[in-house]
Amino acid sequence: MTVMHSYTGNVRAKQIVKPTFTLSTGVRLAFKKHFDNDRDTGKKLAQLVAEFKPKIRLSAKSLRTVIDDLDDLLLLVSFAARRRCICTGWSYFDEKDNFTRFYRRNRVLPPESRLNIDDCLISIRSLMKFLRVAYRNFGRTSHKELIRNAIFSLTSEGGTLDNQFLRFFAGLESVLLYVQRMRHGKKLPKLSQKFGFFQTIYNVDLADLWPLLDTSSGTSLAQIRNRSIHGEYLNEASYRALTYAAHNLRWTLERMLLSVLGWSVGDTNVSRSFLPHLTTYRWQPMQSKI
Repeated sequence: MTVMHSYTGNVRAKQIVKPTFTLSTGVRLAFKKHFDNDRDTGKKLAQLVAEFKPKIRLSAKSLRTVIDDLDDLLLLVSFAARRRCICTGWSYFDEKDNFTRFYRRNRVLPPESRLNIDDCLISIRSLMKFLRVAYRNFGRTSHKELIRNAIFSLTSEGGTLDNQFLRFFAGLESVLLYVQRMRHGKKLPKLSQKFGFFQTIYNVDLADLWPLLDTSSGTSLAQIRNRSIHGEYLNEASYRALTYAAHNLRWTLERMLLSVLGWSVGDTNVSRSFLPHLTTYRWQPMQSKI
């Protein structure tokens, strides 16, 4: 991107490199920013549009496959950005230049907010490389619905802190079940067995985070989950501790997903080098308060 300063004081930014991405179907997407008016509010909306020109005529089934692949790509973008990114519809010209536009009515739009790049899991400079690695590895797996569930748990909005914690834990269990089905085949009944099996394969470094199972230094994340499920009351101190626990559970799940997708935790904003400046990373005093 180049930034041009005018003698009037105006500043204009011009995008030089337009991101592109090739889907598993061979379709090469070029992402460009379009502006449109919201039909309900009349506000001008900025949308990132994925454009492509098919080499051959696309049938309805082929177009559906392209959209499904794009949804998978946007799921990984959501994971990297820590916010939902969705495809709201598509438009196309046929060989006779007839124009068709389709809106997806079964999608809930993410809340409008400016993206703070410091809040993202993956830095902007690493994003495209991450997407290519993660998309390739995601495409090679079966049981994709379990990985989707785990990412959805991280990017869903709303709900109380208790519900958020339980949602993250459900996402973690989806990852454990995914690895169990992919590598083991047999059902492992206990959480400790599932997590132990996961670690024999990925050996994710979680020693700096609030323990998932170990209770030697205080309450574990699994114990908090069990208490929350049974509706145990939390006083003010316990609720503050739950905030710390929820952040640590999120980071645990993110590290596990990164490992499954084949990306180094050290190259992300959930690494040991990045987290220490966050208050909730200092969880040890809170472990005895919940």
